[in-house]
Amino acid sequence: MQLFDVYLNKGPEGLGVSIIGMAGGAVHRNGKIRQCDQIVSVDGCISTVTFTIGREPNLEDSEVAQLINQSLEQDRLRLLMQQQQTKAILCSACQSIFSKPTNEENSEEEEPPKTAFPPKPDKVVRPMANNDQQRKPNNNEAQIKAKIVALVSELDGSQKKAEQMNDVLENTSRIMLN
Repeated sequence: MQLFDVYLNKGPEGLGVSIIGMAGGAVHRNGKIRQCDQIVSVDGCISTVTFTIGREPNLEDSEVAQLINQSLEQDRLRLLMQQQQTKAILCSACQSIFSKPTNEENSEEEEPPKTAFPPKPDKVVRPMANNDQQRKPNNNEAQIKAKIVALVSELDGSQKKAEQMNDVLENTSRIMLN
C-alpha cells in the first residue's frame, strides 16, 4: 500500500468528504458516526487539514473498492425494495377505491324482500330526480385518495434522496478508484 499526505484548505463548501461506512470497522463499532455524515474538521483543525491516505496499487481488486461496490449495490436494492413496497401500497389503495361498490350499484343489486302480501295501495315509490343525488360522497374514498397523493409525494422525495445518496457514493467510488 502506498502512503502519502494530502493537505486541504477547507472552503465554504466544506472538505468534500462524506462517510460511506464499512461494516466491522472502528466507526461502525462505535456507532456515533453514521453513513453520509460529513467530515467538518480533522483533529480540531477547521480550515487546513492533513489526511494521510493509503492507496492500493490495484484499486479494482482492493477491499475498499469491493466495500464501496457492495454499499452501492445495497443502496440500489434498498431503493428498489422501497419503490416496490410503495407501488404495492398504491395499487392496493387504488384497487380498494375502484372495486368498492357505490350506493348506486348496491341499490341495483339488492332486491326487496319478497312477502306473501301485496304492497299497500297508499305506499307509492317515487324515483329520485337525479342519479347523482343517490350517490353521496364517501369520506373513506376521499381519505384514500389523499393518502395516495401523500404516498406518491413521499415516493418522489425518497427517490430524490436515494439518487443524491447514489451520486455521493458513486463520486466517492470514482475518487477512490482514480
